[in-house]
Amino acid sequence: MSDGAFTTPRASFSICNAVITVMTYNESVTIRLDWDEKKSRLLKRKRGLSFEDVARVFEGVTVELMKNDDPLQFAAIGLVGVDLVTVIFEERRDEEGSCLWLVTYWKSTAREREIYEQETKGLDRED
Repeated sequence: MSDGAFTTPRASFSICNAVITVMTYNESVTIRLDWDEKKSRLLKRKRGLSFEDVARVFEGVTVELMKNDDPLQFAAIGLVGVDLVTVIFEERRDEEGSCLWLVTYWKSTAREREIYEQETKGLDRED
């Protein structure tokens, strides 16, 4: 795939206290999510969605890219409702295991939309 992207399969999940269970094919995987609540409220005011809202990007097909940052960060491009968004996250570990730390998000750029369209061509992207 181009640009180092990989596509996650269509999935469904429920969110409760920043824990999601992703259903892919016949498997379920639990993923913990975490974020800064103050930043989440700020993003909700400035961009219209909170981190809890954009966590739904992991519900459907996403294209994930590794960024060249320190610490290592990833970008997940996917749909939240009808909006295509890019969510930046890090993988962190604590006493309970690993979790995805949501760093920020934005409405996807034209280039990110192009990558998403190219990488998901032929896949059912509808919920």
